[in-house]
Amino acid sequence: MVILGQTLYNNRRLYKYFRDYKRKRGKTMSAKRKPPTLQQKKEEVNKKALVWIGSGIALLIILIIVLIVIAQP
Repeated sequence: MVILGQTLYNNRRLYKYFRDYKRKRGKTMSAKRKPPTLQQKKEEVNKKALVWIGSGIALLIILIIVLIVIAQP
């Protein structure tokens, strides 16, 4: 019986602690929050990747054309 009473007491104490913690955290978080900007950061295209992919495709096409020309009798 003592263990059950102690467990209920601890549960109530934890509940009150977390309830108070949420209330305090909610107030401080809303006070520190900055207003949202219109445009924080635009999505930028990775230009280096596009150049590498484009050059790879171009080299592949040139290689295929050269092989076709060489293979003809």
